[in-house]
Amino acid sequence: MRGSETSDALTSTTNLLKQKIIEDLAAMRISIWQQFSSNHSSSFTVIGEFATRADAERAADEVRAILKRIEDWYTEHPDGIEGVWSPWDWGQEPSPPELELAAQYQIQWEDEVIDSPDITNIRIVLDRLVIMETVRQADGGGQPFDQIMERLGGKGYIFSNIVGEQRGLVIFDLTCTAPDETTAQQIRDKHLAFNQRVRRDGAKLFFDRWYFDDMDGELSFLELVQRLQMSNCADITYTFTQFDLESDNFDAAQLPHYGRNDIDELLEVFSKRPPDWFNRREIAYILGDIGDPRGIPALVEMLYAYDPLDRPLGIRQLLRINDPSAVQALRDALPTVDKTTRQLIEDALAKFNEGN
Repeated sequence: MRGSETSDALTSTTNLLKQKIIEDLAAMRISIWQQFSSNHSSSFTVIGEFATRADAERAADEVRAILKRIEDWYTEHPDGIEGVWSPWDWGQEPSPPELELAAQYQIQWEDEVIDSPDITNIRIVLDRLVIMETVRQADGGGQPFDQIMERLGGKGYIFSNIVGEQRGLVIFDLTCTAPDETTAQQIRDKHLAFNQRVRRDGAKLFFDRWYFDDMDGELSFLELVQRLQMSNCADITYTFTQFDLESDNFDAAQLPHYGRNDIDELLEVFSKRPPDWFNRREIAYILGDIGDPRGIPALVEMLYAYDPLDRPLGIRQLLRINDPSAVQALRDALPTVDKTTRQLIEDALAKFNEGN
């Protein structure tokens, strides 16, 4: 591939990534009518990472006390909720105890977060992690509890969705050791999927750049840890990376994405049975954009996809590879595809030949 073509492919892949993020976030938005029907339209997970189990337990107890202080105020002042909300408000001023806590911890507390009991659950995971997560819809996105985790001596992260818009993302890397190589391979085979990268080195497993919470059907951090523990994996270690989607410094290209060096993994995921046609569609986009001829057989499979709308995608991405073998693969498919797809291929080849 020439330099300009490589640049075009990388630009296309970056644009696809950004578009995918936009589509994912749009899909996660709740309807405006749902927003009107309920004041509670947000969810969040706050993570506090501490040095020891004792530190994590102290922090968890402190956060529980903070929540009880806020919830007790609303129990004593029921008009503090209903008297303030209007259908057009997506947030409101912090309650008096929240303002007091902001001064106590010297943090910004811009919106009301908790207004009734039992919205959140707090637990300790892997000894050093305090996990605070909503068990039903809340009013805010969890801020500033990530800052409170910092004030309590830990490192705070937040994965939040506010009135249907993703605001905070957390990416994790995790390693562990399976009981033996056979078990490690079984775990890898089971969990390798689109946006779920898994590598194996002997009995050691590497889960690279996963989303902390489910974004598009992926396994969450807590679900993965539970499965690994049930498989008797040991030495579970992890790192987190925080992304603020509202920040001026946010760069979509820093999020997990696939490139030319990942084609073997992409093809392995594509070939898994039973086929996941949604993820196959995503992979087909990437294979065409990176332009590696090794992706041709997978794209040819798209010509026979269950969803007829996927077949034009296979044609288009094959031609994006811009390799004689891709063009020949389309010609070879003409006798075996259905009539509609055959016409699409013939039209695409005619247009391609005109441009070359």
